[in-house]
Amino acid sequence: MNPLVLLTGALKYNNLDYLSEVKTDLIMFRNLFEEIYGYEVYSTYDQNKPETELLTLNQFDLFLKQHCINNKEKNYDSLIFIWCGHNDDKYKLFKKVQELFTNIFLNKPKIFIKNIYQKNE
Repeated sequence: MNPLVLLTGALKYNNLDYLSEVKTDLIMFRNLFEEIYGYEVYSTYDQNKPETELLTLNQFDLFLKQHCINNKEKNYDSLIFIWCGHNDDKYKLFKKVQELFTNIFLNKPKIFIKNIYQKNE
């Protein structure tokens, strides 16, 4: 198997609570797919770069575009996409990502995981 594994998420938000749990989950997902399954993993978060805790819409778009182009070069046979962070219902970004990769990975297996968090008031 040669899946494209994309881990995306945000810990910091301008107007929402900081989500420390996202860091733990992104590291756990990376370890699972790299160490256990031996897959190459691409992530918007790098634990050695604190600035990656904040993910702007522009950074997210660039990340997706980069890996759409890489798909043509590396000929992936499937997709695993994971979002960790606050729910994006306001912008419907997750749905757009699903549509984008459904077209790119036509007739190939795809797994989309939306791992969202909500702070108790």
